[in-house]
This record gives sequence, C-alpha cells and structure tokens, in this order.
Amino acid sequence: MTDQPDPLEAALRAALAQHDPVPPEVVEAARAAFTWRTVDEELAALAFDSASDAELAGVRGDGPRALTFEADDVVIDVEVREDASGRHVHGQVAAPPGTATAIEVCTPAATMPVHVDALGRFHGAAVPSGPVRLRCSFPDRPERRPITTEWVVI
Repeated sequence: MTDQPDPLEAALRAALAQHDPVPPEVVEAARAAFTWRTVDEELAALAFDSASDAELAGVRGDGPRALTFEADDVVIDVEVREDASGRHVHGQVAAPPGTATAIEVCTPAATMPVHVDALGRFHGAAVPSGPVRLRCSFPDRPERRPITTEWVVI
C-alpha cells in the first residue's frame, strides 16, 4: 500500500477542476452546512413555503414570500420582501408568554443580529440572496435550547 496519489485520479481531478469547477457559492453553502454540527440547538422544520405552494398551484406570486418554521412550542413566521433597497426579512417568533427572544439571520458568509420587539417581531435588512437560516435564542429562559431553522434559499 502506498501513500502516493493515483496518477489517473490526479489527472481526472485536474481535468474536472479546469472544465467543470464547483461554483464558489456551492462550496460556501457546503462549508456552512458542515459547520452547523451542534447538538445544543433544536432544528425548526419548514412547515410552509409560499413559493413551493404557488409552484404546485401553477400560480406565479409577485408578492412577498412567506415561510413558517415549527419546533415544539415555537412557531417562526417569516416574510421575505424585495424592493429597490434590497432584500428584507420580516417576521415574528410565537413562543410561550414571557419568553424574550434574540434573533440572528445567518448566511454562509455572515451572521447578523436583528432587533426583536416585546411581541417577538423582527426585521433584518440587507439580506443577500442565497442560503439563509434564523437562529433564535431565549436569554430569559436559560434552560431553553436555541432553535435554528433549516437553510432556505431566498
């Protein structure tokens, strides 16, 4: 057994890298997905996406995209709007009463904390297109694990 790389494999890798390179955004998304390996967070599953429902119904929606994520007793409603100033994420975290939340909008390149009001409403401006997820933590309830949504492409 040898530690030398197989010459045929090396030639194939070089040919593929030259003629069919992996797009940088795919590499970024793969790295971002790999880095999320914590067992301390609960995953909020995508329960509703207006974009996929509109496609199934054969309707093209020009309005905002609506997403709903669910995890145990927490529901996260998100609306994605786009205008001349960019893409904006608005939403509300419906959690048990008395639960203060902190929200971060995460992309493969950055994490942006957003303001959350007393009713759980939030707004994150200047969100780039591509994969996005939200991370909700509950500072007033240290026993409550943070919740992270699935990645969605906006």
